[in-house]
Amino acid sequence: LIGTDLLNECISGIQQNARQGAIIEADYSALEVVTLAAFSKDKALVDALLNNIDMHCMRLSQKLGEPYESVLAKCKDETHPEHKRYKTMRTDIKPKAFAYQYGATAMGIAFSTGCTVEEAQAFIDAEKALFPGVEKFYEDEVFLKVYASKKIHREQSDDGSWRPYGRGTWTAPGGTCYEFREYPKNVWADGQRAEIMEFKPTQMRNYPIQGESGYFVQGMAGQVMRWLVSEDFFGGRVFIINQVHDALYFDCHLSVLPRVAQVVKHIMESLPQYFNGMGYDLQVPFPAEVEAGPSMYEKSKVQA
Repeated sequence: LIGTDLLNECISGIQQNARQGAIIEADYSALEVVTLAAFSKDKALVDALLNNIDMHCMRLSQKLGEPYESVLAKCKDETHPEHKRYKTMRTDIKPKAFAYQYGATAMGIAFSTGCTVEEAQAFIDAEKALFPGVEKFYEDEVFLKVYASKKIHREQSDDGSWRPYGRGTWTAPGGTCYEFREYPKNVWADGQRAEIMEFKPTQMRNYPIQGESGYFVQGMAGQVMRWLVSEDFFGGRVFIINQVHDALYFDCHLSVLPRVAQVVKHIMESLPQYFNGMGYDLQVPFPAEVEAGPSMYEKSKVQA
């Protein structure tokens, strides 16, 4: 939490030719996961977010058939005799979870993490059991609409022949249209290899959540900018200097830092109310955290 000591550190850490201020970083917590929960309304995922459940410990708990509280204690308590082993198991789950969240298949997870295809498929099966509403959202909302809107197009192959392929779309509540196309895929049927055209599930799982998350951040960045303009940038004492993915960065004078941190956090967390007025139905909070310090590298959490 920021206090007098950190403010003094901010001042002492600034070069003579720099502004007498601090760098503020305000970013969303687990934005893509929250967006997925908001769209899918999966009860387990929503409850996990609302109750601040450690998702990786939750996954490990299911894998081991051990109570969540027991797994969490062993993973977090460094004095526990099994801490090292459980922490390693929790760490090993992360790459699979992130890969699957970004749309990877069992083959893709195995390739990127080094596990076997069987292990990757077991993880996917467990994930579907944990969050059935997520799979229902993809199957009934995204996949179904992409296939239902499919239209046939043609493209010319390297050998000069023409090949038909399909294009389908999924339209977000705000009107953004995500287009997907079929690609050739080799399959085996009756002992022979055949080429079929198929949509990529990885793209259909990834693009809507990534795209909508980015759209949300752009909208809230605009709201933050409007507020700063209305405040005349506090007489030139604060500026937005960068945006990286779901984080906004400010160069802020120490005299207005507490006010800026508080209002920016409030604006960013008002995302559901802002976008629900545009046709969305976002029933989960979108938490944001604010840090400040003498540089992007040296920051501490701000109580906002």
